[in-house]
Amino acid sequence: MSIALRELLREPLLAAAEPCVVAGAGASVAALDRPVSWVHTSEVLHVATLLRGGELLLVGGVVLREVDAAGRRRYVRELADRSVAALAVECGAGLPAMPPEMCETADEVGLPLIELRRVVRFVEVCQSVNGQLAHQSVRRLQVGDRISHALVDALSGGAELPELLTVLADQVASDVELRGLDGTAIASATAPADRDGPDLGVGGWSAPVVVTGLTMAVLTISPRQATDVTLLEVALEKAPEVLALALLRSRPPSARDHAVHDLIGLALEGEPDPGRFAEVGRRLGLAPEQCFVAVVTDLVHSASTSGVETVLGRRGRTVVAQVRDVRHLSIVSVDPPDGRAALLADLEQDAPAAELRITVGPLAHRLTGVPRSLREAVTVQDMDCRRAGPPVADSADFAVEALLLRLDGDAVDTFIGEQLGELLADARNGHGLLPTLSSYIRHWGRKVDTAADLHLGRQGLYRRLDAIFERLGRVRPGSARAGAIVVATELEIARRRLRR
Repeated sequence: MSIALRELLREPLLAAAEPCVVAGAGASVAALDRPVSWVHTSEVLHVATLLRGGELLLVGGVVLREVDAAGRRRYVRELADRSVAALAVECGAGLPAMPPEMCETADEVGLPLIELRRVVRFVEVCQSVNGQLAHQSVRRLQVGDRISHALVDALSGGAELPELLTVLADQVASDVELRGLDGTAIASATAPADRDGPDLGVGGWSAPVVVTGLTMAVLTISPRQATDVTLLEVALEKAPEVLALALLRSRPPSARDHAVHDLIGLALEGEPDPGRFAEVGRRLGLAPEQCFVAVVTDLVHSASTSGVETVLGRRGRTVVAQVRDVRHLSIVSVDPPDGRAALLADLEQDAPAAELRITVGPLAHRLTGVPRSLREAVTVQDMDCRRAGPPVADSADFAVEALLLRLDGDAVDTFIGEQLGELLADARNGHGLLPTLSSYIRHWGRKVDTAADLHLGRQGLYRRLDAIFERLGRVRPGSARAGAIVVATELEIARRRLRR
């Protein structure tokens, strides 16, 4: 069990310390949504090796006051490497203020650093929060046993899928639906009438149903009244196992299902044998010379992929899809030259729920190019900076970030430092010169458009540009050095986005 960091900071005992996030979260909303699995307190500087990850660590400032700047940096880095959820430091008599080097390092490694401005009893905070976490864990076990027993008893009695969903709907007091990956309805059941409430309009919570290693359907639970979140989460953990047994009995995986599984699996391998990949594609009716695009959709609560399948299949597009690890992976045929643009437009206009996150990979001009398209889409989908963006993303908008993840970090650091020099040092002080240069480049040197993009007046932009070129030194337009500066600028901007 876990509690989101932002919720934990509102806990009365901890809120009394007036916690303030001073570094490590930046513009990343996701940083405060980190799950905290335990609260721990320790004044040991090398405590990182004793932690499992996911903890909120509470520390007094006395020990940190006695450590030099290098030791404080090392302390923060070690906690981040251990995947600690956040570090909260009590500031006051022992440590008057948060040391700037800790803030800088926390920003670099993305570890939320919290200043506690009033003294509280750490032992009471730990007892309270950890007691809640333990209670939630016990309750999850109890709820899981109840749901599992009800479904297993029904299955043992010969219940088919409609009857099983009726049992599940009764257990969770919600509407439930089972759909195939192509969006076709397999079975459904409504919430019991005596517990029916107003339609909350919150959509459904979804999970895949896996049969003998193949995802065959998506289970969606749609609450119709204020419903316990834990109940829904546990139901989505337990119910698919029983429904998979019923599916295996009534509609076992077909040869096509196995072929889809093989094709997606080969694509995920990265560099499959082209002949083998084309042969599996032919079994699914995919022409080797056709153009394709990979699409990745995350299955999150309040969302189902059935609507996405419908949009993907428009305009005569062929769709081959499978759900793996709560992620919907699709291979979609498109017609050149505008088929990919049309697919993006359809998804942006008609994606069924704002909670869905969809990434469209680059165009594969042949079937054998699908693995690269899928790899690129998955890479972009996994980026933290992608999560704060729109529901539908074009992988081309994150091409530089994807390139950075494949490059040697030391070589990139050296290149950026050599090309940007003083400008890079100045940018670290937050003067806005590097974003200004990036905008200037992206608008092809058009000052009016750059000023509008940055919400700057003409004279303000001119002053920034003068400061930029003063720090860069003499750069001849059209020279190789100018090209290197453009590349370095975009690499640095992309690197900053990845760190958010």
